Amino acid sequence: MNPGFQASSYVTAVQTEMNNDTAKFIHKQGPTYDLAFAVRSAFDQQRCQFVPRTNLADLHDALARYRELFPNSFVASAMGEDFWGDVTDHMHAAAQKSAEKRDAIFSAFEEIPGMIRGAEDNRSLFPRRREFQQTYDGFVQTLASAILNLMSLLLPKSETKKVLEKLPNPGEDVESILAPLKAALETLKASASRLKDEILVDTNGIVGQTAKGVNIIRSTLAETKINISDVSSRLVLIQENLDRQYQELKQQVSLQTSRSPQFYGIQAQNSLLIQLIETYELSELLTFLNASPLDLAKDLERSVSFSLTILSPPQQASARGILNLPSFQRWVRADVPDILCIESNPTDVHLSLLSTMAGAHPLSAFSANLIATLGGHRGAIILYFFPSLHADYNDPLSEPRALLANMITLLVLELRARNLLRLGFVNSRQYVHDLQYGNVACLCYTFGALLRQFPRDTPVYCVLDGISSYDRSDRPGWRGDVARILSTLLALVEDGELRPMLKVLVTCPFRWEVVERCLPDQKRAYTMANLLDGGGGVAGPGMSREFFAGMLDRTYEESSGVVSNRGRGAGDGYFRREDGGEMTEDDYN
Repeated sequence: MNPGFQASSYVTAVQTEMNNDTAKFIHKQGPTYDLAFAVRSAFDQQRCQFVPRTNLADLHDALARYRELFPNSFVASAMGEDFWGDVTDHMHAAAQKSAEKRDAIFSAFEEIPGMIRGAEDNRSLFPRRREFQQTYDGFVQTLASAILNLMSLLLPKSETKKVLEKLPNPGEDVESILAPLKAALETLKASASRLKDEILVDTNGIVGQTAKGVNIIRSTLAETKINISDVSSRLVLIQENLDRQYQELKQQVSLQTSRSPQFYGIQAQNSLLIQLIETYELSELLTFLNASPLDLAKDLERSVSFSLTILSPPQQASARGILNLPSFQRWVRADVPDILCIESNPTDVHLSLLSTMAGAHPLSAFSANLIATLGGHRGAIILYFFPSLHADYNDPLSEPRALLANMITLLVLELRARNLLRLGFVNSRQYVHDLQYGNVACLCYTFGALLRQFPRDTPVYCVLDGISSYDRSDRPGWRGDVARILSTLLALVEDGELRPMLKVLVTCPFRWEVVERCLPDQKRAYTMANLLDGGGGVAGPGMSREFFAGMLDRTYEESSGVVSNRGRGAGDGYFRREDGGEMTEDDYN
Protein backbone atom coordinates (compact mmCIF):
# COMPACT_ATOMS: atom_id res chain seq x y z
CA MET A 1 0.00 0.00 0.00
CA ASN A 2 1.38 3.20 -1.32
CA PRO A 3 -0.70 5.95 0.59
CA GLY A 4 0.50 8.16 3.46
CA PHE A 5 -0.53 6.94 6.91
CA GLN A 6 -0.68 3.60 4.99
CA ALA A 7 -0.67 0.32 6.88
CA SER A 8 2.66 -0.91 5.45
CA SER A 9 4.64 2.14 6.54
CA TYR A 10 2.75 3.68 9.46
CA VAL A 11 0.71 1.41 11.70
CA THR A 12 -0.59 2.54 15.05
CA ALA A 13 -2.69 0.64 17.53
CA VAL A 14 -5.77 2.60 16.47
CA GLN A 15 -5.13 1.94 12.79
CA THR A 16 -4.58 -1.80 13.41
CA GLU A 17 -7.93 -2.03 15.16
CA MET A 18 -9.52 -0.01 12.36
CA ASN A 19 -8.03 -2.36 9.72
CA ASN A 20 -9.38 -5.45 11.53
CA ASP A 21 -12.83 -3.89 11.86
CA THR A 22 -12.76 -2.97 8.18
CA ALA A 23 -11.80 -6.53 7.21
CA LYS A 24 -14.65 -7.94 9.33
CA PHE A 25 -17.06 -5.53 7.67
CA ILE A 26 -15.95 -6.67 4.19
CA HIS A 27 -16.32 -10.37 5.13
CA LYS A 28 -19.75 -9.84 6.67
CA GLN A 29 -21.39 -7.26 4.42
CA GLY A 30 -19.43 -7.72 1.17
CA PRO A 31 -21.35 -10.79 -0.15
CA THR A 32 -24.60 -8.80 -0.03
CA TYR A 33 -23.19 -6.45 -2.68
CA ASP A 34 -21.29 -8.83 -4.97
CA LEU A 35 -20.50 -12.58 -5.05
CA ALA A 36 -16.78 -11.76 -5.41
CA PHE A 37 -16.71 -10.87 -1.71
CA ALA A 38 -17.96 -14.38 -0.80
CA VAL A 39 -14.70 -16.04 -1.88
CA ARG A 40 -13.02 -17.95 0.99
CA SER A 41 -10.14 -15.84 2.30
CA ALA A 42 -8.17 -14.98 5.41
CA PHE A 43 -7.05 -11.51 6.59
CA ASP A 44 -3.27 -11.30 7.13
CA GLN A 45 -2.80 -8.67 9.89
CA GLN A 46 0.94 -8.35 9.35
CA ARG A 47 0.63 -7.60 5.62
CA CYS A 48 -2.74 -5.87 6.03
CA GLN A 49 -4.35 -7.73 3.12
CA PHE A 50 -6.59 -10.68 2.29
CA VAL A 51 -4.92 -13.96 1.28
CA PRO A 52 -6.46 -17.10 -0.26
CA ARG A 53 -7.50 -20.13 1.78
CA THR A 54 -6.51 -23.20 -0.27
CA ASN A 55 -6.67 -26.97 0.06
CA LEU A 56 -3.04 -27.19 -1.04
CA ALA A 57 -1.77 -25.96 2.33
CA ASP A 58 -1.59 -29.52 3.75
CA LEU A 59 0.37 -30.70 0.72
CA HIS A 60 2.86 -27.85 1.08
CA ASP A 61 3.44 -28.76 4.75
CA ALA A 62 3.97 -32.44 3.93
CA LEU A 63 6.53 -31.66 1.23
CA ALA A 64 8.35 -29.19 3.48
CA ARG A 65 8.87 -31.64 6.36
CA TYR A 66 11.37 -33.94 4.70
CA ARG A 67 12.93 -31.86 1.95
CA GLU A 68 16.08 -31.25 4.05
CA LEU A 69 16.72 -35.02 4.27
CA PHE A 70 17.61 -35.45 0.58
CA PRO A 71 21.33 -35.61 -0.24
CA ASN A 72 22.04 -32.65 -2.48
CA SER A 73 23.78 -34.45 -5.33
CA PHE A 74 21.11 -37.12 -5.71
CA VAL A 75 18.18 -34.67 -5.63
CA ALA A 76 19.88 -32.51 -8.23
CA SER A 77 20.19 -35.47 -10.63
CA ALA A 78 16.96 -37.38 -9.94
CA MET A 79 14.58 -34.43 -9.43
CA GLY A 80 15.50 -31.89 -12.07
CA GLU A 81 13.95 -28.46 -12.55
CA ASP A 82 11.68 -29.76 -15.33
CA PHE A 83 10.07 -32.27 -12.99
CA TRP A 84 9.50 -29.72 -10.25
CA GLY A 85 7.96 -27.40 -12.83
CA ASP A 86 5.55 -30.13 -13.97
CA VAL A 87 4.51 -30.84 -10.39
CA THR A 88 3.95 -27.15 -9.69
CA ASP A 89 1.86 -26.65 -12.82
CA HIS A 90 -0.55 -29.35 -11.64
CA MET A 91 -0.64 -28.60 -7.92
CA HIS A 92 -4.13 -27.23 -8.31
CA ALA A 93 -5.25 -30.43 -10.02
CA ALA A 94 -4.01 -32.40 -7.01
CA ALA A 95 -6.50 -30.62 -4.79
CA GLN A 96 -9.35 -31.94 -6.94
CA LYS A 97 -8.55 -35.65 -6.41
CA SER A 98 -10.56 -37.75 -4.03
CA ALA A 99 -9.98 -37.23 -0.33
CA GLU A 100 -9.25 -40.95 0.19
CA LYS A 101 -6.44 -41.08 -2.36
CA ARG A 102 -5.02 -37.78 -1.20
CA ASP A 103 -4.96 -38.93 2.42
CA ALA A 104 -3.21 -42.15 1.41
CA ILE A 105 -0.52 -40.17 -0.40
CA PHE A 106 -0.04 -37.85 2.56
CA SER A 107 0.21 -40.84 4.92
CA ALA A 108 2.90 -42.32 2.70
CA PHE A 109 4.79 -39.05 2.84
CA GLU A 110 4.51 -39.20 6.63
CA GLU A 111 6.09 -42.69 6.69
CA ILE A 112 9.03 -41.87 4.45
CA PRO A 113 10.87 -39.51 6.88
CA GLY A 114 10.90 -42.28 9.51
CA MET A 115 12.41 -44.72 7.01
CA ILE A 116 15.09 -42.18 6.09
CA ARG A 117 15.97 -41.58 9.74
CA GLY A 118 16.27 -45.32 10.36
CA ALA A 119 18.58 -45.73 7.37
CA GLU A 120 20.71 -42.75 8.41
CA ASP A 121 21.02 -44.07 11.98
CA ASN A 122 22.44 -47.37 10.68
CA ARG A 123 24.64 -45.66 8.11
CA SER A 124 26.37 -43.55 10.78
CA LEU A 125 27.56 -46.78 12.46
CA PHE A 126 29.42 -48.02 9.37
CA PRO A 127 30.94 -45.04 7.58
CA ARG A 128 33.77 -47.14 6.08
CA ARG A 129 32.04 -50.47 5.27
CA ARG A 130 31.82 -50.74 1.50
CA GLU A 131 29.30 -53.57 1.48
CA PHE A 132 26.96 -51.59 3.74
CA GLN A 133 27.42 -48.46 1.61
CA GLN A 134 26.35 -50.39 -1.47
CA THR A 135 23.22 -51.56 0.35
CA TYR A 136 22.56 -47.99 1.47
CA ASP A 137 22.95 -46.66 -2.08
CA GLY A 138 20.35 -49.19 -3.25
CA PHE A 139 17.98 -47.95 -0.55
CA VAL A 140 18.47 -44.32 -1.63
CA GLN A 141 17.73 -45.17 -5.27
CA THR A 142 14.58 -47.05 -4.23
CA LEU A 143 13.62 -44.09 -1.99
CA ALA A 144 13.97 -41.60 -4.84
CA SER A 145 11.89 -43.76 -7.16
CA ALA A 146 9.19 -44.12 -4.50
CA ILE A 147 9.02 -40.37 -3.91
CA LEU A 148 8.85 -39.64 -7.63
CA ASN A 149 6.10 -42.23 -8.12
CA LEU A 150 4.12 -40.89 -5.16
CA MET A 151 4.35 -37.36 -6.49
CA SER A 152 3.39 -38.58 -9.96
CA LEU A 153 0.07 -39.75 -8.51
CA LEU A 154 -0.73 -36.05 -8.15
CA LEU A 155 -0.32 -35.47 -11.90
CA PRO A 156 -2.71 -36.10 -14.79
CA LYS A 157 -2.02 -39.33 -16.71
CA SER A 158 -0.64 -37.46 -19.72
CA GLU A 159 1.95 -35.74 -17.54
CA THR A 160 2.69 -38.98 -15.64
CA LYS A 161 3.89 -40.67 -18.84
CA LYS A 162 6.28 -37.80 -19.52
CA VAL A 163 7.79 -37.94 -16.04
CA LEU A 164 7.94 -41.73 -15.50
CA GLU A 165 9.19 -42.88 -18.87
CA LYS A 166 12.72 -42.74 -17.39
CA LEU A 167 11.82 -44.94 -14.38
CA PRO A 168 11.28 -48.73 -14.42
CA ASN A 169 8.00 -50.26 -13.23
CA PRO A 170 6.09 -47.22 -11.92
CA GLY A 171 3.53 -48.17 -9.25
CA GLU A 172 -0.18 -47.90 -9.71
CA ASP A 173 -1.08 -47.31 -6.05
CA VAL A 174 0.52 -46.26 -2.77
CA GLU A 175 1.09 -49.79 -1.41
CA SER A 176 2.81 -51.07 -4.55
CA ILE A 177 5.07 -48.02 -4.49
CA LEU A 178 6.01 -48.39 -0.82
CA ALA A 179 6.57 -52.16 -0.94
CA PRO A 180 10.03 -52.02 -2.67
CA LEU A 181 11.06 -49.23 -0.31
CA LYS A 182 10.12 -51.23 2.78
CA ALA A 183 11.96 -54.26 1.40
CA ALA A 184 15.07 -52.17 0.76
CA LEU A 185 14.90 -50.83 4.31
CA GLU A 186 14.68 -54.37 5.74
CA THR A 187 17.70 -55.40 3.65
CA LEU A 188 19.59 -52.40 5.00
CA LYS A 189 18.67 -53.29 8.59
CA ALA A 190 19.73 -56.91 8.08
CA SER A 191 23.09 -55.79 6.70
CA ALA A 192 23.52 -53.47 9.66
CA SER A 193 22.67 -56.26 12.10
CA ARG A 194 25.21 -58.58 10.50
CA LEU A 195 27.91 -55.94 10.64
CA LYS A 196 27.07 -55.25 14.28
CA ASP A 197 27.70 -58.90 15.13
CA GLU A 198 31.04 -58.80 13.35
CA ILE A 199 31.98 -55.64 15.19
CA LEU A 200 31.14 -57.26 18.52
CA VAL A 201 33.55 -60.11 17.78
CA ASP A 202 36.27 -57.68 16.76
CA THR A 203 35.62 -55.60 19.85
CA ASN A 204 36.19 -58.58 22.15
CA GLY A 205 39.56 -59.10 20.50
CA ILE A 206 40.48 -55.47 20.78
CA VAL A 207 39.66 -55.38 24.50
CA GLY A 208 42.29 -58.03 25.11
CA GLN A 209 45.00 -56.19 23.21
CA THR A 210 47.60 -53.84 24.58
CA ALA A 211 47.42 -50.12 25.24
CA LYS A 212 48.47 -49.61 21.65
CA GLY A 213 45.09 -50.91 20.57
CA VAL A 214 43.37 -48.46 22.91
CA ASN A 215 45.21 -45.56 21.30
CA ILE A 216 44.11 -46.77 17.89
CA ILE A 217 40.49 -46.74 19.06
CA ARG A 218 40.89 -43.20 20.36
CA SER A 219 42.31 -42.09 17.03
CA THR A 220 39.40 -43.71 15.25
CA LEU A 221 36.93 -41.83 17.48
CA ALA A 222 38.65 -38.53 16.77
CA GLU A 223 38.48 -39.20 13.04
CA THR A 224 34.81 -40.05 13.34
CA LYS A 225 34.11 -36.68 15.00
CA ILE A 226 35.86 -34.90 12.14
CA ASN A 227 33.71 -36.78 9.64
CA ILE A 228 30.55 -35.84 11.52
CA SER A 229 31.57 -32.16 11.48
CA ASP A 230 32.15 -32.36 7.74
CA VAL A 231 28.73 -33.94 7.23
CA SER A 232 27.11 -31.14 9.26
CA SER A 233 28.73 -28.50 7.05
CA ARG A 234 27.48 -30.23 3.93
CA LEU A 235 23.99 -30.52 5.42
CA VAL A 236 23.93 -26.74 5.98
CA LEU A 237 24.71 -26.17 2.30
CA ILE A 238 22.05 -28.71 1.33
CA GLN A 239 19.54 -26.93 3.58
CA GLU A 240 20.23 -23.55 1.98
CA ASN A 241 19.83 -24.98 -1.50
CA LEU A 242 16.55 -26.69 -0.64
CA ASP A 243 15.23 -23.54 1.05
CA ARG A 244 15.83 -21.61 -2.15
CA GLN A 245 14.07 -24.28 -4.22
CA TYR A 246 11.18 -24.31 -1.76
CA GLN A 247 10.70 -20.54 -2.05
CA GLU A 248 10.65 -20.84 -5.85
CA LEU A 249 8.05 -23.60 -5.53
CA LYS A 250 5.89 -21.39 -3.28
CA GLN A 251 6.07 -18.53 -5.78
CA GLN A 252 4.98 -20.80 -8.60
CA VAL A 253 2.10 -22.17 -6.51
CA SER A 254 1.05 -18.60 -5.68
CA LEU A 255 1.10 -17.76 -9.39
CA GLN A 256 -1.15 -20.73 -10.15
CA THR A 257 -3.49 -19.71 -7.35
CA SER A 258 -3.69 -16.16 -8.70
CA ARG A 259 -4.96 -17.51 -12.00
CA SER A 260 -7.97 -19.13 -10.39
CA PRO A 261 -11.36 -17.36 -10.15
CA GLN A 262 -10.95 -16.81 -6.43
CA PHE A 263 -8.10 -14.38 -7.15
CA TYR A 264 -10.58 -11.77 -8.35
CA GLY A 265 -12.60 -12.05 -5.18
CA ILE A 266 -9.48 -11.60 -3.05
CA GLN A 267 -8.44 -8.68 -5.24
CA ALA A 268 -11.83 -7.02 -4.80
CA GLN A 269 -11.66 -7.41 -1.03
CA ASN A 270 -8.16 -5.94 -0.84
CA SER A 271 -9.13 -3.09 -3.17
CA LEU A 272 -12.09 -2.14 -0.98
CA LEU A 273 -9.90 -2.39 2.13
CA ILE A 274 -7.32 -0.02 0.63
CA GLN A 275 -9.99 2.46 -0.48
CA LEU A 276 -11.59 2.56 2.97
CA ILE A 277 -8.23 3.04 4.70
CA GLU A 278 -7.12 5.73 2.23
CA THR A 279 -10.40 7.58 2.68
CA TYR A 280 -10.00 7.50 6.45
CA GLU A 281 -6.39 8.73 6.28
CA LEU A 282 -7.22 11.48 3.77
CA SER A 283 -10.03 12.62 6.03
CA GLU A 284 -7.58 12.83 8.94
CA LEU A 285 -5.11 14.89 6.87
CA LEU A 286 -7.78 17.38 5.76
CA THR A 287 -8.94 17.66 9.38
CA PHE A 288 -5.39 18.54 10.47
CA LEU A 289 -5.09 21.20 7.74
CA ASN A 290 -8.48 22.71 8.67
CA ALA A 291 -8.75 24.61 5.38
CA SER A 292 -11.83 25.34 3.29
CA PRO A 293 -11.69 25.79 -0.52
CA LEU A 294 -15.08 27.51 -0.25
CA ASP A 295 -13.56 30.22 1.95
CA LEU A 296 -10.81 30.73 -0.63
CA ALA A 297 -13.42 31.12 -3.37
CA LYS A 298 -15.21 33.74 -1.27
CA ASP A 299 -11.92 35.63 -0.81
CA LEU A 300 -11.40 35.64 -4.58
CA GLU A 301 -14.95 36.84 -5.23
CA ARG A 302 -14.52 39.57 -2.66
CA SER A 303 -11.26 40.84 -4.19
CA VAL A 304 -12.69 40.83 -7.71
CA SER A 305 -15.73 42.74 -6.47
CA PHE A 306 -13.49 45.36 -4.80
CA SER A 307 -11.56 45.83 -8.04
CA LEU A 308 -14.80 46.60 -9.90
CA THR A 309 -16.62 48.73 -7.34
CA ILE A 310 -14.23 50.32 -4.85
CA LEU A 311 -11.04 51.14 -6.74
CA SER A 312 -10.91 54.47 -8.49
CA PRO A 313 -10.24 54.62 -12.24
CA PRO A 314 -6.60 55.74 -11.70
CA GLN A 315 -6.07 52.83 -9.31
CA GLN A 316 -7.54 50.40 -11.84
CA ALA A 317 -5.28 51.84 -14.53
CA SER A 318 -2.23 51.40 -12.32
CA ALA A 319 -3.18 47.78 -11.65
CA ARG A 320 -3.66 47.09 -15.35
CA GLY A 321 -0.29 48.67 -16.03
CA ILE A 322 1.42 45.74 -14.30
CA LEU A 323 0.63 43.69 -17.40
CA ASN A 324 3.08 45.85 -19.35
CA LEU A 325 5.99 45.27 -16.97
CA PRO A 326 8.78 43.44 -18.87
CA SER A 327 9.48 41.34 -15.78
CA PHE A 328 5.85 40.18 -15.66
CA GLN A 329 5.86 39.37 -19.37
CA ARG A 330 9.03 37.30 -18.88
CA TRP A 331 7.37 35.50 -15.97
CA VAL A 332 4.38 34.57 -18.15
CA ARG A 333 6.50 33.50 -21.14
CA ALA A 334 9.15 31.50 -19.27
CA ASP A 335 9.12 27.80 -20.18
CA VAL A 336 10.74 26.88 -16.87
CA PRO A 337 9.47 27.28 -13.29
CA ASP A 338 9.83 30.87 -12.07
CA ILE A 339 8.99 33.19 -9.17
CA LEU A 340 8.31 36.95 -9.26
CA CYS A 341 7.54 39.42 -6.48
CA ILE A 342 5.82 42.67 -7.52
CA GLU A 343 6.28 45.51 -5.02
CA SER A 344 4.58 48.90 -5.02
CA ASN A 345 6.58 51.77 -6.44
CA PRO A 346 6.83 54.48 -3.75
CA THR A 347 6.36 57.15 -6.45
CA ASP A 348 2.99 55.74 -7.58
CA VAL A 349 0.39 57.39 -5.36
CA HIS A 350 -2.30 54.97 -6.55
CA LEU A 351 -0.37 51.88 -5.44
CA SER A 352 1.00 53.11 -2.13
CA LEU A 353 -2.06 54.61 -0.48
CA LEU A 354 -2.07 53.51 3.15
CA SER A 355 -5.74 54.36 3.39
CA THR A 356 -6.87 51.55 1.07
CA MET A 357 -9.04 49.05 2.88
CA ALA A 358 -8.00 45.39 3.26
CA GLY A 359 -8.29 43.60 -0.04
CA ALA A 360 -8.94 46.80 -2.04
CA HIS A 361 -5.33 47.61 -2.86
CA PRO A 362 -4.63 47.84 -6.63
CA LEU A 363 -2.14 44.96 -6.35
CA SER A 364 -4.90 42.82 -4.81
CA ALA A 365 -7.19 43.75 -7.68
CA PHE A 366 -4.48 42.72 -10.12
CA SER A 367 -3.98 39.39 -8.31
CA ALA A 368 -7.70 38.62 -8.12
CA ASN A 369 -8.32 39.26 -11.82
CA LEU A 370 -5.19 37.29 -12.75
CA ILE A 371 -6.41 34.30 -10.71
CA ALA A 372 -9.89 34.50 -12.25
CA THR A 373 -8.36 34.62 -15.73
CA LEU A 374 -5.94 31.73 -15.14
CA GLY A 375 -8.87 29.65 -13.92
CA GLY A 376 -10.17 29.62 -17.48
CA HIS A 377 -7.07 27.83 -18.79
CA ARG A 378 -7.91 24.14 -19.00
CA GLY A 379 -5.60 21.82 -17.11
CA ALA A 380 -3.97 24.59 -15.06
CA ILE A 381 -3.80 24.24 -11.26
CA ILE A 382 -4.40 27.52 -9.43
CA LEU A 383 -3.17 27.99 -5.84
CA TYR A 384 -3.78 31.33 -4.13
CA PHE A 385 -4.21 33.08 -0.80
CA PHE A 386 -5.07 36.65 0.29
CA PRO A 387 -3.36 37.36 3.65
CA SER A 388 -4.65 40.96 3.58
CA LEU A 389 -8.24 39.69 3.94
CA HIS A 390 -7.38 37.92 7.21
CA ALA A 391 -5.74 40.67 9.27
CA ASP A 392 -8.04 40.21 12.27
CA TYR A 393 -6.26 38.42 15.14
CA ASN A 394 -9.44 36.44 15.83
CA ASP A 395 -9.42 35.09 12.28
CA PRO A 396 -8.08 31.47 12.31
CA LEU A 397 -6.54 32.18 8.88
CA SER A 398 -4.46 35.14 10.04
CA GLU A 399 -1.22 33.15 10.60
CA PRO A 400 1.31 32.25 7.87
CA ARG A 401 0.70 28.53 8.41
CA ALA A 402 -2.89 29.05 7.21
CA LEU A 403 -1.45 30.12 3.85
CA LEU A 404 0.39 26.81 3.54
CA ALA A 405 -2.52 24.75 4.85
CA ASN A 406 -4.89 26.18 2.23
CA MET A 407 -2.47 25.65 -0.67
CA ILE A 408 -1.73 22.09 0.50
CA THR A 409 -5.47 21.39 0.66
CA LEU A 410 -5.87 22.55 -2.95
CA LEU A 411 -2.96 20.32 -4.03
CA VAL A 412 -4.43 17.31 -2.20
CA LEU A 413 -7.84 17.77 -3.83
CA GLU A 414 -6.28 18.15 -7.30
CA LEU A 415 -4.11 15.03 -6.87
CA ARG A 416 -7.08 13.08 -5.53
CA ALA A 417 -9.23 14.10 -8.51
CA ARG A 418 -6.48 12.95 -10.89
CA ASN A 419 -5.91 9.68 -8.98
CA LEU A 420 -2.28 10.67 -8.34
CA LEU A 421 -2.32 11.21 -4.58
CA ARG A 422 0.36 9.25 -2.67
CA LEU A 423 0.88 9.98 1.03
CA GLY A 424 3.73 7.55 1.65
CA PHE A 425 6.05 10.38 2.75
CA VAL A 426 3.99 10.76 5.94
CA ASN A 427 5.80 7.91 7.65
CA SER A 428 6.27 8.69 11.35
CA ARG A 429 4.35 9.71 14.45
CA GLN A 430 6.39 12.91 14.69
CA TYR A 431 5.39 13.88 11.14
CA VAL A 432 1.70 13.41 11.97
CA HIS A 433 2.15 15.42 15.18
CA ASP A 434 3.81 18.30 13.28
CA LEU A 435 1.02 18.30 10.68
CA GLN A 436 -1.64 18.32 13.35
CA TYR A 437 -0.12 21.35 15.11
CA GLY A 438 0.76 23.28 11.95
CA ASN A 439 4.57 23.18 12.08
CA VAL A 440 5.61 25.52 9.25
CA ALA A 441 8.75 23.52 8.35
CA CYS A 442 6.65 20.34 8.11
CA LEU A 443 4.01 22.12 6.00
CA CYS A 444 6.69 23.45 3.63
CA TYR A 445 8.09 19.94 3.14
CA THR A 446 4.57 18.56 2.61
CA PHE A 447 3.85 21.22 -0.03
CA GLY A 448 6.98 20.23 -1.98
CA ALA A 449 6.31 16.49 -1.65
CA LEU A 450 2.78 16.87 -3.02
CA LEU A 451 3.84 19.23 -5.82
CA ARG A 452 6.39 16.70 -7.11
CA GLN A 453 3.63 14.13 -7.70
CA PHE A 454 2.19 16.01 -10.69
CA PRO A 455 3.25 14.91 -14.19
CA ARG A 456 5.89 16.75 -16.17
CA ASP A 457 4.96 20.24 -17.48
CA THR A 458 1.67 20.39 -15.55
CA PRO A 459 1.02 24.16 -15.18
CA VAL A 460 0.78 25.13 -11.50
CA TYR A 461 0.20 28.82 -10.70
CA CYS A 462 0.69 30.05 -7.14
CA VAL A 463 -0.46 33.61 -6.35
CA LEU A 464 0.18 35.06 -2.88
CA ASP A 465 -1.32 38.52 -2.57
CA GLY A 466 -0.22 41.05 0.05
CA ILE A 467 2.55 39.04 1.71
CA SER A 468 3.62 42.14 3.68
CA SER A 469 0.37 41.84 5.68
CA TYR A 470 2.32 39.48 7.94
CA ASP A 471 4.71 42.31 8.94
CA ARG A 472 3.42 42.87 12.48
CA SER A 473 5.53 44.11 15.36
CA ASP A 474 3.51 42.10 17.89
CA ARG A 475 4.06 38.86 15.92
CA PRO A 476 7.87 38.70 15.43
CA GLY A 477 7.75 34.93 14.92
CA TRP A 478 5.77 35.36 11.71
CA ARG A 479 8.81 36.84 9.98
CA GLY A 480 10.69 33.57 10.29
CA ASP A 481 7.66 31.63 9.04
CA VAL A 482 7.26 33.85 5.96
CA ALA A 483 11.00 33.67 5.28
CA ARG A 484 10.84 29.86 5.31
CA ILE A 485 7.82 29.87 2.96
CA LEU A 486 9.50 32.19 0.44
CA SER A 487 12.77 30.23 0.62
CA THR A 488 10.88 26.98 -0.01
CA LEU A 489 9.12 28.41 -3.07
CA LEU A 490 12.40 29.80 -4.43
CA ALA A 491 14.14 26.43 -3.93
CA LEU A 492 11.32 24.63 -5.75
CA VAL A 493 11.40 26.83 -8.85
CA GLU A 494 15.21 26.57 -8.98
CA ASP A 495 15.15 22.75 -8.68
CA GLY A 496 16.12 21.42 -12.11
CA GLU A 497 14.38 18.09 -11.37
CA LEU A 498 10.97 19.63 -10.59
CA ARG A 499 8.51 18.10 -13.08
CA PRO A 500 5.46 20.44 -12.96
CA MET A 501 5.71 23.98 -14.37
CA LEU A 502 5.47 26.00 -11.15
CA LYS A 503 4.91 29.76 -11.55
CA VAL A 504 4.85 31.76 -8.29
CA LEU A 505 3.64 35.38 -8.16
CA VAL A 506 3.93 37.32 -4.89
CA THR A 507 2.64 40.86 -4.38
CA CYS A 508 3.96 43.14 -1.65
CA PRO A 509 2.04 46.42 -1.23
CA PHE A 510 4.65 47.80 1.18
CA ARG A 511 8.40 47.25 1.31
CA TRP A 512 9.47 44.53 3.75
CA GLU A 513 13.02 43.48 4.51
CA VAL A 514 11.97 39.80 4.76
CA VAL A 515 11.08 39.80 1.05
CA GLU A 516 14.26 41.67 0.15
CA ARG A 517 16.35 39.18 2.12
CA CYS A 518 14.72 35.99 0.75
CA LEU A 519 14.27 36.86 -2.93
CA PRO A 520 17.14 38.03 -5.16
CA ASP A 521 16.88 41.33 -7.03
CA GLN A 522 16.23 39.64 -10.40
CA LYS A 523 13.13 37.99 -8.89
CA ARG A 524 11.61 41.31 -7.73
CA ALA A 525 10.00 44.12 -9.75
CA TYR A 526 8.49 47.52 -8.96
CA THR A 527 5.30 48.89 -10.49
CA MET A 528 5.64 51.85 -12.84
CA ALA A 529 3.99 55.12 -11.86
CA ASN A 530 1.33 56.50 -14.27
CA LEU A 531 2.21 53.83 -16.83
CA LEU A 532 -0.91 54.11 -18.96
CA ASP A 533 -2.21 56.89 -21.15
CA GLY A 534 0.98 58.89 -21.21
CA GLY A 535 0.98 59.45 -17.46
CA GLY A 536 -2.38 61.17 -17.44
CA GLY A 537 -3.92 58.64 -15.11
CA VAL A 538 -7.01 58.09 -17.27
CA ALA A 539 -8.28 54.61 -16.55
CA GLY A 540 -10.41 53.93 -19.59
CA PRO A 541 -12.83 51.00 -19.14
CA GLY A 542 -13.21 49.47 -15.69
CA MET A 543 -11.19 46.47 -14.54
CA SER A 544 -12.72 43.26 -15.93
CA ARG A 545 -11.80 39.65 -16.46
CA GLU A 546 -12.43 40.01 -20.20
CA PHE A 547 -9.87 42.81 -20.42
CA PHE A 548 -7.40 40.78 -18.36
CA ALA A 549 -7.91 37.66 -20.46
CA GLY A 550 -7.28 39.57 -23.66
CA MET A 551 -4.00 40.95 -22.32
CA LEU A 552 -2.84 37.52 -21.14
CA ASP A 553 -3.85 35.80 -24.37
CA ARG A 554 -1.83 38.31 -26.38
CA THR A 555 1.11 37.74 -24.06
CA TYR A 556 0.87 33.97 -24.59
CA GLU A 557 0.63 34.42 -28.36
CA GLU A 558 3.74 36.61 -28.45
CA SER A 559 5.68 34.00 -26.45
CA SER A 560 4.57 30.93 -28.44
CA GLY A 561 7.96 30.64 -30.13
CA VAL A 562 9.64 30.23 -26.75
CA VAL A 563 7.02 28.11 -25.04
CA SER A 564 6.47 25.60 -27.84
CA ASN A 565 10.22 25.10 -28.45
CA ARG A 566 12.83 24.70 -25.74
CA GLY A 567 14.98 27.16 -27.65
CA ARG A 568 14.57 30.02 -30.10
CA GLY A 569 16.00 30.93 -33.47
CA ALA A 570 16.97 34.24 -34.97
CA GLY A 571 14.04 36.57 -35.50
CA ASP A 572 11.85 35.14 -32.74
CA GLY A 573 10.15 37.94 -30.81
CA TYR A 574 12.61 40.20 -28.99
CA PHE A 575 11.64 42.58 -26.20
CA ARG A 576 13.40 45.39 -24.45
CA ARG A 577 14.73 45.06 -20.93
CA GLU A 578 14.07 47.75 -18.39
CA ASP A 579 17.62 49.05 -18.89
CA GLY A 580 16.90 49.47 -22.62
CA GLY A 581 18.98 46.48 -23.78
CA GLU A 582 17.74 43.68 -26.01
CA MET A 583 16.35 40.59 -24.25
CA THR A 584 17.75 37.19 -25.21
CA GLU A 585 16.87 33.66 -24.13
CA ASP A 586 19.25 34.00 -21.17
CA ASP A 587 16.87 36.56 -19.70
CA TYR A 588 14.27 33.79 -19.29
CA ASN A 589 16.55 31.57 -17.18
